[in-house]
Amino acid sequence: MWSNIECLSIGALCGGVKNIEKIYSCFTRVHVVLKDIEVITENKKARLLKLSHVKAVFVRRSEVQLVVGVESDRLAEFLKKELVK
Repeated sequence: MWSNIECLSIGALCGGVKNIEKIYSCFTRVHVVLKDIEVITENKKARLLKLSHVKAVFVRRSEVQLVVGVESDRLAEFLKKELVK
């Protein structure tokens, strides 16, 4: 299960909650759509990859994709609950 600290870390590394437009999931990925994708540096991608359960990190257009496996639905819902209040 994901901790509040991990969720807050994802939010902070994505530029803070004000930079997050939308969070959704597909089968194995959590998509975090950002207002300003330029905040995602190589250093931040590396730090996201160090979080538990994150297997890969991709940046596509205006979103960060976190590959977490089949638990992506649960993580997306937890992120929404913790970050989009």
